[in-house]
Amino acid sequence: MMETKKAIDRLIDIIGRDKVFPDEGYLSAYSYDSTNIFLKPDVVVFPTCEGDVINILKTASEFSLPVVARGAGTSRSGGPLATRGGILISFTRMNRIKEIDRVNMCAVVEPGVVTSDLNEEAKRFGLYYPPDPSSFRVSTIGGNISHNAGGIHAVKYGVTKNYLLGMRVVLMDGSLVLLGGRVMKSVVGYDLMRLICGSEGTLAVITEATLRLIPRPECKALVVIPFEREYEWIETIQHILQSGVLPCSIEYMDSMCISANKRVSEYAIFNKQKIESIVFVELDGNRKSVEFEIEKIKGILNLNNRKDYLSSLDTSEIERFWDIRRDISPSLNSVGRYRIADDVSIPLSNLKPAMIELKDFAKENGYRIAVFGHAGDSNLHINYLFDSQSDMEQHFEKIMDRISEVVLRYNGSISGEHGIGILKRNYSEKELDANAIRLMKEIKKIFDPKGLLNPGKIFK
Repeated sequence: MMETKKAIDRLIDIIGRDKVFPDEGYLSAYSYDSTNIFLKPDVVVFPTCEGDVINILKTASEFSLPVVARGAGTSRSGGPLATRGGILISFTRMNRIKEIDRVNMCAVVEPGVVTSDLNEEAKRFGLYYPPDPSSFRVSTIGGNISHNAGGIHAVKYGVTKNYLLGMRVVLMDGSLVLLGGRVMKSVVGYDLMRLICGSEGTLAVITEATLRLIPRPECKALVVIPFEREYEWIETIQHILQSGVLPCSIEYMDSMCISANKRVSEYAIFNKQKIESIVFVELDGNRKSVEFEIEKIKGILNLNNRKDYLSSLDTSEIERFWDIRRDISPSLNSVGRYRIADDVSIPLSNLKPAMIELKDFAKENGYRIAVFGHAGDSNLHINYLFDSQSDMEQHFEKIMDRISEVVLRYNGSISGEHGIGILKRNYSEKELDANAIRLMKEIKKIFDPKGLLNPGKIFK
């Protein structure tokens, strides 16, 4: 405790009292994320520039204090939690969009920039930043990079790592490392940027990112397809993708999500019969190509005797339908206030048998289960719902064991976009090759010899 106090005093002297908060109110406010796990840091620090970050890490290294970098705290894996106390760096004050480079089609941003704010600024220049996690209205670029975030448009546009052109990062000893630049192609040396991307803050602290932007699509369309049979949607998605149509998003919600979401009943098409699932297929491009792809999808649906579906090119109507998708997670609170929410990827060819096993497991044990997510890239969010936290905690290990066993047996991944954090660190070694794990742990030692950067994450 004496060393911690010395470090806090040092930080106050170097970067200022208005940026350093050991107060109980701040410690409590920054002790949790979306997992509802509570772990307090010893001090919360709000840097306003790269120099502050360098001084914070130099001080932490000198006093051997753990450091956790935090964005908006929307993580569902426990990534930004202070497992061993120490210094929590909040990047809420490093939130500047420094530049939108229209010629080179990129943006230079600080890590605290909110994802939707970047897109709104890019829109002014006719540009677009595709990665959009569901929390895009609050999640930050630094957190997105740290977890290699995806989102609803990943099926066509990929994930965060596909848009990284350059980064400035600070190592645990305070060293500044410059990576990449403003070009799309560079094969000089090892790709350290994409090593740091997805490392959940365990290798370095990001102070700036240069992100690739693309021309904003001229037109969008949405096809909404309800299904009466539970797994019929999987075959329909296969037919769409095999037809040569590449939607920018294909989203799925099951019967539990539908019954919990009151917005669904606003549309007559969903009230004609019992609906087991709904799929949203979004297309984008120029108007002619979008209209062509809509007709192609309609042909596939008609060929498979699917007559009940909706299609729209109206921007406001499309947005109203997307409100249904965005409301899934909060609406499930009416079914179960507490949930074990797992994020997995399963090959499309294995999706049906894997889902049958996971839903049968829920039925056999009396669990309520809701599944939704990014069906186009087979990244689904599996939710087991409970009325009390104690009930949820009692069944946590049993459910996580079963999910990981099923997912890995069907050649999937235990985390598609939410990261490992602390919730899944007991399972990462079941997915990874033993030699790969050895290399990863050796890399960690090179970047962070004392093991102070976001300790207790990814691996046990």
